[in-house]
Amino acid sequence: MASERVWYDPVRSEVHAATYVVCHTVVALLIIAATRIIALILEYFGDPKLYDEFPVRYIFDTVDLVIFLAFLFTGAISAWYAFKE
Repeated sequence: MASERVWYDPVRSEVHAATYVVCHTVVALLIIAATRIIALILEYFGDPKLYDEFPVRYIFDTVDLVIFLAFLFTGAISAWYAFKE
């Protein structure tokens, strides 16, 4: 019984870590895909411009970048706290 716990705890910890990372990655990709779909629809209708100067697709590109950086930063911090135990 004791030898069974030797390998089980590290494997359980690694599965927990992998699940955590995969779930956060999937959520980030879904959010980025949703904003990308909206941007593609806008481009299909002629790439509208905000105030006749600023293409709206720049806003969606910026949103993609912000989502990526936010998930990277907050995911790293929350993973640090989650896996510290």
